[in-house]
Amino acid sequence: MKSNIVKITIGGLSGSGKSSLGRSLAERLGFSFISSGDLFRQEAKKRGISLLAMEELVKTNPDIDRAIEAGVKSYGETHSGFVFDGRLAWYSVPDSFKIRVISTDEVRVERIRLRESSNRGSAVSFEDAAKETSIREERMREQYNKLYGVEDYMDSSHFDFTIDTTGMSIEGSVNAVLAKIAEVSQ
Repeated sequence: MKSNIVKITIGGLSGSGKSSLGRSLAERLGFSFISSGDLFRQEAKKRGISLLAMEELVKTNPDIDRAIEAGVKSYGETHSGFVFDGRLAWYSVPDSFKIRVISTDEVRVERIRLRESSNRGSAVSFEDAAKETSIREERMREQYNKLYGVEDYMDSSHFDFTIDTTGMSIEGSVNAVLAKIAEVSQ
């Protein structure tokens, strides 16, 4: 597919399917894939703390979050041919084609429950996954508003295209995004 779009950012709530879509889309386009969530997790691992502990640390030391976002911005300014998955990637790479990924809360929480059960090696209940997800998302909203003045990082006005992955396969989602890219590239 020939396109003038060479920078793509993908935003979405946890479990919406943004990372799966981003990886598959990058592969189909021959682009690199970068995830700010992975960058955040790497930083937590480097510090020897859990993801939730990292989020608490960032609340008292916002320079960590700012450094990660500065890295995203710098990458966006100096590279092309990438798909960047990150809640604020649209903000940090404003000249990108910005995709918002949504899904129902039930589907998102179930995806998170399955992922966390696998990561932890033990079953996580739907209720626990829902509670942890709600806490994390509220923390992120507060953090992004405080640090960047972004009140609603998922507001549709920040994005060029919204895709609902609730009942879609990854392949179907990728095909829908590719069709939109082809449409806007004409």
